Amino acid sequence: VVSGAYRSSYTDKNLLDNVAKRVQSFEKKHGRRPRILVAKMGQDGHDRGAKVIASGLADLGFDVDVGPLFATPEEVAQQALDADVHIVGVSSQAGHSLLHCLILLLCLKRGEGGRGVNVKLFFKKFLFFFNSWTFDVTSRTDQKFKGLVCCCFFFCVLKIIETGGESILVVAGGVIPPKDYQALYDAGVTAIFGPGTVITKAAIDLVDAVDKKSL
Repeated sequence: VVSGAYRSSYTDKNLLDNVAKRVQSFEKKHGRRPRILVAKMGQDGHDRGAKVIASGLADLGFDVDVGPLFATPEEVAQQALDADVHIVGVSSQAGHSLLHCLILLLCLKRGEGGRGVNVKLFFKKFLFFFNSWTFDVTSRTDQKFKGLVCCCFFFCVLKIIETGGESILVVAGGVIPPKDYQALYDAGVTAIFGPGTVITKAAIDLVDAVDKKSL
């Protein structure tokens, strides 16, 4: 994460100071600064936007962790737990946010009975994802690919055990089809930041979301 680049290039210093004060107020209330993990999952190697967001949030007072490229949802969930973050920001430029966020959310949820997969939650999200599929290919290919993804999804979730990450918020950013927004919100994603998002506004939204979650 590059330090100081965002702050030095931003012209509205008053707005920067207001955001910084909001973050300082959060730190005073919670005993630490807001912490976010910026994650890249799957075969998406486009990380410039994620690094810009990470550097901007760091300049505004956030503690920022940046995950490795090509991570699995389980690896991201574990890193989030190890770092004790408030938020995981899933950055996607490859159109796979719906699948990645669903699996990540399941990785962060507690299982029923104190341990294991929340079966009811899994099937609810699985069916929602299946019915919300937006992959635009020919019908036969779509059916085969859909089946493959569902098998992978099922396999991943069956390996998930209780992690205790139910308090961690998940937000999504990048190039995400607008028709997938509602499916992401319904799945539990807190916020979606598309192209052109103003980092200062996103920072306030993130702090407010964590505050609301803590009530």
